[in-house]
Amino acid sequence: TGGPSGVYSKVGRSICNEVNTLRSKNLVRCIDYISAGSSFNVQSVLSRNIDIGIAGSDIVSEVFKTKQDEAENLRIVAILYEQPTAVIISKDSEIRTFSDFANKSINIGNIGSGKRVTANLVFQAMKWTDASFSSISELGSGGAGKAFCQGDIDIMIDILGPPSSFYQNTIKKKK
Repeated sequence: TGGPSGVYSKVGRSICNEVNTLRSKNLVRCIDYISAGSSFNVQSVLSRNIDIGIAGSDIVSEVFKTKQDEAENLRIVAILYEQPTAVIISKDSEIRTFSDFANKSINIGNIGSGKRVTANLVFQAMKWTDASFSSISELGSGGAGKAFCQGDIDIMIDILGPPSSFYQNTIKKKK
């Protein structure tokens, strides 16, 4: 699935609950595992450590492009919802454009997450390096939200589907 408070975890738990209601009839058992997120889930399916993983379409698309031999056995079963990329800054920040990101602190997401892959793609497109920022953190959404609200990071890159209680709670706490 993904992190314990994320949408992937809730969806995975619900799918497993439904599958397990017919367990004695179909002899199929479903267990929802907490994971690092999309990239981790796709790699776990490719390595056959899990049978089904929940992942963002951008991550799956990247695997189809870059690992064609491995990806030929992957199948997309369902599309759950759109996940726009959000770049979050404080409304009282002096940041107005991507070029204003220089020497600011940024969260790029935890290793194995879709937001990390997305952040890496943004870094490539903008020709940024780690040295472009005063600091880079690798927090999941919950930790990033807390750090952002405390002023420990200036910029968050996230890919949660709206409406998201994470976004709403972060905005309320930051005020």
